Amino acid sequence: MKDNNEIWGLASFPNGKRYISVGDDSTLRVWDSETKKQIKVVSTLVDEKGAVIPLDTATGEAANCTKGRSVDISPDSKYCAVGCRDGTLLIFNVADWKLIKRIPQCAKNKWIQDLKFSPDGKYLAVSAHDCIITVLLTSNWTKKA
Repeated sequence: MKDNNEIWGLASFPNGKRYISVGDDSTLRVWDSETKKQIKVVSTLVDEKGAVIPLDTATGEAANCTKGRSVDISPDSKYCAVGCRDGTLLIFNVADWKLIKRIPQCAKNKWIQDLKFSPDGKYLAVSAHDCIITVLLTSNWTKKA
């Protein structure tokens, strides 16, 4: 049974003109709400240095650390956060859609069900199937004390 055709996460930009989807196909897709067309596809199959993440040896599919489950955009539209199936958190710079941070096991091997930036953009709350809510500081992507 192949896991590659489901969309799991959806978020809109603060201005409402664009939105983002993520899913099992290891892509982040940017859509224009006015034209209803896809305008960008970003692969989640790469690390911060651009190296390709290998397929899962057991299944031959994309690794669970690349399969999006949730997504949100910061209030200033500077960052896009993607929660993955294995608990990995991905942070993209929206200006160039480069991956700037990969946080493995942000949710202890359980998928990240939802994530939200605070209204002021200083924090990112991450909820997962490990029954824990983790709050990160967006200034350095570390856990809030």
